Parts: sequence; C-alpha cells; structure tokens
Amino acid sequence: INVLNPGDQSYYIRVHYFANHGGGATNATVSIYVNKSLYATYTKELPQSRRRWNVGYVTFDGPCTADSCDFTFTEEDEVMERGSSECPDC
Repeated sequence: INVLNPGDQSYYIRVHYFANHGGGATNATVSIYVNKSLYATYTKELPQSRRRWNVGYVTFDGPCTADSCDFTFTEEDEVMERGSSECPDC
C-alpha cells in the first residue's frame, strides 16, 4: 500500500490468515517502506487459519517531502484468533 500524502494520522498494519485449506501453519512477512526507503521487515508464523497478526502501526507527524518524512512505528506483534470473518477493529 502506498500513501502519497499520509497526513497527521496512524496507519495500522494487519495480516489476516483467512483459510489454510488443510495446509497448517504459514509464515507471513511484512516489509515497511517510508519515503521509498525500507524501514523494517517482520516475519511471524501464523499457526492456523482464522488468525490476525497485529504487526503495529505507523504514525506520521505531518506531511512527507521528497527528502524526509517524520514518523513513528509502534510494534504490537500480537496474533489474535478471529471468531468470524468480520473485522470491526482492523
């Protein structure tokens, strides 16, 4: 996902393991880029389907320019069971 003008707000990073079709655990990898530069890469094993990995969120402190972007990344690193296909708090 590329956000050209992020503004003063937070963007939550979530990974949903919807269905494994008998395949068992899987590894999910998320790479976070800010202003075209790699900030970090995270990998997590999701043990079975119907799980959501709350990776974390990026909060931007104003507009980004071609040369800089002020932001904070808050890592959550939490895997949660999802009881239904709805996602009210994503």
